[in-house]
Amino acid sequence: MDKKPGGLVFVGCLLICIGIGLAFNRPDIGAIIGVGLGIILMAIVNAKTG
Repeated sequence: MDKKPGGLVFVGCLLICIGIGLAFNRPDIGAIIGVGLGIILMAIVNAKTG
């Protein structure tokens, strides 16, 4: 089974941004930002790990 850390980065970023969105009473916006940042960070991590 091939484990890539990029998926963990994506999920972590998504959860953190949803939490920040909950603090401002807008979890929907937090989720959108989390998905965007998560995809970018996942691509960077996957490119560096090969």
